Amino acid sequence: MKFSVDNDVHIESLDGEYLVLVPGSEQVLHLKDAQAEAFALAIQGVDVVPAELESEMAGLVELGVVKTDAWSRRRVIQLGGAAAAAAVAVVALPSVAAAASPTGTTTPSTTTPTNQSFQVEAFLVGGGGGGGAGQVSQTGDAEPVDNGAGGGGGGAVVQTGVITVDSGTSYPVVVGAGGAGGIGSIAGQNGGASSFGGVSSAGGGYGGTASAGSTGGSGGGGSAGNLGGSGTAGNDGGTGDAGGTGGGGGGAGTAGASGSGTGNGGVGSTLSIPSLGGVGDPDGVFGGGGGGGAASSTTPGTGGNGGGGNGGEGTVNPIAGLANTGGGGGGGGASHTSGGGIGTALTSNGAAGGSGIVIVKAAQGQGLSATGGTHYSDGGYDYWVFTGSGNFVVG
Repeated sequence: MKFSVDNDVHIESLDGEYLVLVPGSEQVLHLKDAQAEAFALAIQGVDVVPAELESEMAGLVELGVVKTDAWSRRRVIQLGGAAAAAAVAVVALPSVAAAASPTGTTTPSTTTPTNQSFQVEAFLVGGGGGGGAGQVSQTGDAEPVDNGAGGGGGGAVVQTGVITVDSGTSYPVVVGAGGAGGIGSIAGQNGGASSFGGVSSAGGGYGGTASAGSTGGSGGGGSAGNLGGSGTAGNDGGTGDAGGTGGGGGGAGTAGASGSGTGNGGVGSTLSIPSLGGVGDPDGVFGGGGGGGAASSTTPGTGGNGGGGNGGEGTVNPIAGLANTGGGGGGGGASHTSGGGIGTALTSNGAAGGSGIVIVKAAQGQGLSATGGTHYSDGGYDYWVFTGSGNFVVG
């Protein structure tokens, strides 16, 4: 049989719902609705799972209470197993001894959930990557070459499915910081990841400083003559133009432009949320890429819509990514004055990426009361906006 329940799992059925105790754990899983339907199929030992229950079954496989030889680990991930597992309500037992009970049974007074459960969803944006620093290079007696740096990649933009939260429980929220820009010959940094409820969004890759752009949520742009970084959740950074403008950082919506073109940062992704206290991008766009830095005879790239910063030019500094948008920082520019040899190098360092953001959303009418972040109400929904790390505490 392709789907089955582990023999060591202890189960109680209560009015079509299940309480599942895994030996060695101090927690009881409370399965209900579609979760309970999927678990009932596993108890029956079915060979095929209906499409509408695949996500819930993947969550049970992720939690280790259901075994299967029908799905690979990759398939479980594709079906959203991690998010479905995070949506399962968990009830703590009062003692380790209760969790290790040799009888394999629990009593309703011990395991019946006393907390109320609520459904929320979340929007997560990782921090933007820092832009690279401009460079002037020379080989022997050859004419010096001005190399614009790559723009930082935008942070990944993620909208979760339904996440179940319980009253009396605190859930950590992490807001990714923007990555530092490159300084001199030192590369910048990727943006930090944001996370909530078992779901995370990666930070953007840093822009290249005499190097390729870094891989990130969206990839950083390459410095002059170097490739852009790959986007793991968004888009790739642009390739830098040798002796010219650096590549634009990738955005959550589009790739960064090459330095031989505009070097502009990629456009971010739009979130369908109201203007919540004016935080983030005023148009609701997040995760824009930073513009590439310019060489002496070229034009710097423009930051992508969604908080991306503009590239620099010579000693004109690039612009940092906009705070709480996950926008990438602009790449530094480069030029030089004549005077024998390399003359005087005129360069600018890379700009920092913008910090990310986490927004928790819940339909009104559930009776959900929570603290953490800044609370707003709009259009029948409650929103808790986190511009920095903290805790979402359900009352």
